Amino acid sequence: MPNKTNKRPIDIEEGRKIFNNYYEHKHKGKPRSIYSSKLFDALYEKKQKYTVEPNSKDSWKYGLKDGVKTFDMKGVDSFTEGTSFTLHGKNKISKGSSSKKINDDPRSNSYGPRGKEGELYSEKFRKKYATNQIKLVDIYWKRFNNRKGIRLIVGSFTGLTEEEKNKTVRILKKHSIKYDNDLHNLNKNIFLQLNIEDKIALLLDKEVNIVKKKINDKILVEPRKNKHYYKQKEEKKL
Repeated sequence: MPNKTNKRPIDIEEGRKIFNNYYEHKHKGKPRSIYSSKLFDALYEKKQKYTVEPNSKDSWKYGLKDGVKTFDMKGVDSFTEGTSFTLHGKNKISKGSSSKKINDDPRSNSYGPRGKEGELYSEKFRKKYATNQIKLVDIYWKRFNNRKGIRLIVGSFTGLTEEEKNKTVRILKKHSIKYDNDLHNLNKNIFLQLNIEDKIALLLDKEVNIVKKKINDKILVEPRKNKHYYKQKEEKKL
């Protein structure tokens, strides 16, 4: 038989202990996170249906495993707007109304912290994120499309025979080096390890410097980690 939930009423002192224990356990060893989490919880009120009074018939809910996360207790982490409370020896003022509906406001169906103009922070940052995300995606694809194929790069090297160029391209592609940005984390010694001739390794090493500058100047997209090469590298260590 499973244990029945203890529905004993919780008073304000026990509520404070539960509140402190919850965040100190959740962010164990991180005093700054403990403080900031407690502060945010106490600054803003939850919906009325998720707020309990000390010693009330529903106060036992605050002692559940995620009770502090789900509910507020009056006088512990729920204060009416403008109420002064003390947290870690510091006086703070509740922003309770920021979490309440605003009458006659078309946005009043949502709860949560609001800015000075009454707009929900969640809505404000959602719009900002969406705009920034579009810009970031456009920038990424512009840099992505600036890549050059490795055959084009090697083909531009002077003083090499077609056979030497083709062999170099085959070796590089075998190790998933297909575009110029794939050269980013490589160097002459690595090229020599791939059995590329010294004179060609020098040319590729110069290209690496060009690629690094393009990436630093935000002209070229950074490469993904070359799993094929690094896997072989780890196997050699073993």
